[in-house]
Amino acid sequence: MMRKTLTREQYARQYQPRHDAVFRAGPVEEGPFANPRWRMVLLTGGLLLDPDVFAALAAAARQHGDHEVVVLDRDGHFPEDPPVLLAWDPHAWDEARCTVLGHVDTDVFGASGAWGMVASDGFAVLGGEASFLAAFEGALTGGQRVLRERFAEAAGNGIDFFGEAGRRHAARLMAMVGWDEDDG
Repeated sequence: MMRKTLTREQYARQYQPRHDAVFRAGPVEEGPFANPRWRMVLLTGGLLLDPDVFAALAAAARQHGDHEVVVLDRDGHFPEDPPVLLAWDPHAWDEARCTVLGHVDTDVFGASGAWGMVASDGFAVLGGEASFLAAFEGALTGGQRVLRERFAEAAGNGIDFFGEAGRRHAARLMAMVGWDEDDG
């Protein structure tokens, strides 16, 4: 199985309880996860993850028993595009990203409930239990430092386009995950 489309009934029965335990409703900038103790990091590109980030995410998820991942429209605006269950395969991920899921706020999670990711336009927030984030950062060459550098570079490019609104948005996201701009 590389990609399986879930019926609404399958999703409601098998995955929605876990989804609701991982995510909270509301704006991403107010904290997307139900567990306020979870650590969070920022990723660039939304669902378009850098290959090393995708590999680290897959490795950490597998360590927590998640050999598949659920991807769905966060706000449910497109009921004709149901949730999908993906194997940790870059091609399956790209196929999902090239649907409406790559153009809306998207929730991504594994059945373990140890982690979740909200992908938006140009960025993603990855959160999880300390053991999950440690596994993720350990699998990524440069760990959190490289994530901060990439986000700062992407935010800088976006700020040029979005001006003061872009600066405020980037600052809110960085504050949410505990990344002070000066503590690099």
